[in-house]
Amino acid sequence: MALTPSNLKQVSVFQDLSQGQLQLLYDLVALRSYSSGDFVFTQGQAGDAVFFVVTGRVKVAVMAPDGREKIIKVMEPGHVFGEVVLFEGGPYPASAQAMDDCQVGVLRNEDLYALLHEEADLAISLLQLLAKRLKMAQRQLQDLALKDVFTRVAQLIFELAESEGVRLPCGSIQLRLRLTREEMAQLAGTSRETLTRMLGELRQQGLVTVERNQVFIPSMARLREVID
Repeated sequence: MALTPSNLKQVSVFQDLSQGQLQLLYDLVALRSYSSGDFVFTQGQAGDAVFFVVTGRVKVAVMAPDGREKIIKVMEPGHVFGEVVLFEGGPYPASAQAMDDCQVGVLRNEDLYALLHEEADLAISLLQLLAKRLKMAQRQLQDLALKDVFTRVAQLIFELAESEGVRLPCGSIQLRLRLTREEMAQLAGTSRETLTRMLGELRQQGLVTVERNQVFIPSMARLREVID
């Protein structure tokens, strides 16, 4: 995919910028290609840039002291990541790794920071993104502390279905899983074995049907009742 000023609007924090502002931003972007498994940056590496996904997927994850990986978020095209170091500098608190062959847009902190002094709309968009990420982190902590693993797995399926699911003529939602069971378990804060058991419980309650890499949800409303 060729990156242009116009398709920068597909990036969430840039969607309200004018064509002139998009051109200024485009002039600063470097486009990098990564193969599946490559690291965009690693936890503890000096933070010098903000990134956004153009094609493919990137997972942002932290490594626990015991060596276990915990996926924080899977970044799809249009998602921005690495922005936490923009205003304060310092090292990246997590690693970003390509899940597919992908293209990533790169904006050096010093270039973007200079542009923010001139473009208030862009500055506000980035501050809103930081606020959303903070709320997401707080929610993840609350979920781990207050919700049992069954509810967390149900919530993960619900959120994936909302963002990636396809409504079938019969009214159910078809979700093609692009995440491995291990990746899903990390997002839900549990083990692969426990995730499998929880999917089995969801199936037994008639909330989902699982067929290899597909999940069918007959009623999003019923699934939402479990989460709430």
